[in-house]
Amino acid sequence: MKFKNSAACPDSPFSFTFVSGPHLEFMRLLSRNLLLAGLLNLLVFLGIFYLLQNEWVYQNTLGKISSNYVRVKVDGDTQIQQIKKPYVDISTNKLQNWDADIYHCIKENMYSTEEGCYIKVKGAFFPLFPLIWKVSTLNSIGVSLLNYFLFVLSLSILVQLLCKGSSNEKLLIYSLLLVLPSTVIYYIPYTEALFLLTMTLAFTGYKKQKYWLFFLAAFAMSMLRPATLFILLSIICVEILFLISHRKPSLFLRNFLKNGLPFVLGYFVAILIQYASSGSLNTMSDAQKYWNGSIGLFTQITDWSAEGFGLNTFSVFFIAIPALYFVVHSIIKKKSFKENYSKSNPEIEIAGSYFFLISVFYLAGIFVFILLSSGGNLHSFFRFTMTSPAFYIAALYILTHWTRERKSNRFALFMIPLSLLTIFLTQTEFGPGRFEFPFYGMYLSILAFLFILIQPYVKKPAQWLIAVPLIVLCIIWNTYLFNIFLCEGWIFT
Repeated sequence: MKFKNSAACPDSPFSFTFVSGPHLEFMRLLSRNLLLAGLLNLLVFLGIFYLLQNEWVYQNTLGKISSNYVRVKVDGDTQIQQIKKPYVDISTNKLQNWDADIYHCIKENMYSTEEGCYIKVKGAFFPLFPLIWKVSTLNSIGVSLLNYFLFVLSLSILVQLLCKGSSNEKLLIYSLLLVLPSTVIYYIPYTEALFLLTMTLAFTGYKKQKYWLFFLAAFAMSMLRPATLFILLSIICVEILFLISHRKPSLFLRNFLKNGLPFVLGYFVAILIQYASSGSLNTMSDAQKYWNGSIGLFTQITDWSAEGFGLNTFSVFFIAIPALYFVVHSIIKKKSFKENYSKSNPEIEIAGSYFFLISVFYLAGIFVFILLSSGGNLHSFFRFTMTSPAFYIAALYILTHWTRERKSNRFALFMIPLSLLTIFLTQTEFGPGRFEFPFYGMYLSILAFLFILIQPYVKKPAQWLIAVPLIVLCIIWNTYLFNIFLCEGWIFT
């Protein structure tokens, strides 16, 4: 017996068929392999981290080329210094740093106006993640492990829905995306894992024509973090451009209401939750007053750390600028929007490309916003791009849908951003020498990007021979950032 997914068109790269025979067994085997790869990655990560807690191992390996950040008291003031010392122990208290500590505060006290516990700024943090943390009764280590497995699950779903090719090709791409030098975010008590999961489920619901799943996922997503507003704005922009193409106001209104309603309701419920414990409907807006930033041009580029600067500049030139170019080009040419409504059933035909368009609009929108409001400070920009669901959806879509046939597309996708990045780094004075260890994360990101692009043209036996060393190096880099987070180093908020 065969059940065909009605949300995928026959000639779409996202068409798939559920069967009760060999194909279903293949999908189960692939799912199991992807999840096992995720577990193996975690075990290797923890193994390397614990090895680097040993003085001798650290000093004779990573200590020869890098330092760790530590907080020390100097004349009564706390300073962050770089010292060559082994990794610290993983503990509940050490995982409650930066935003994780604010989420923990909300978990314990909600949005109470009592003094202390980030009373001035916690209103800018949405309630869903701390509520889930509270209900789960997990400590910081437990919720970090939960986040990691949500990341593994979400990425495996996206790879299965968006990737074509053999199980080996899917496993290879998945394994590389799993260890990108930004994925340390998924090892800590932050909201990125839930953001990825909710958008993955929203895409799944849209693709399978299960509106209830899309609605619940989008509703939950909107209660996670303010950045999800850019997802809603992207949906509005895409629907307006679709309207210009298909000229059907009734269709526009229906899609606008169906796709935007769960977000509006989610924001409303988030405000009500804040009101229930704070007694104010302005908790969110009041908190924004305490964050630095204003709209305007900037005169210099700054960051919190060289490590963050490397990852952030990679995100700017390999992700954000290409996304912005695509958005501008698509608006001018209108080709992408006309193609989506060239057939009889647009709602079915655009499942994959619809979320791809939302994703690139999100990436471009975040970039423009940061460009205009950060005063030239790039800190944490990679959190909004490389660790966003928009990045994974757009990357997998492009790999499958655009560049499989033409080598020139892959060459341009790599060489143009690399050239712009090189020019930028030679003209910008920030951080140590460009080949010092703090920039290794940027170079590993470039190598991973290059390998994913050329992977179809590399002989199969050689693919894993190249990929495994790259994967191990990325894991080591992520342990390095993870340790800095435990030491309260300034890498990302």
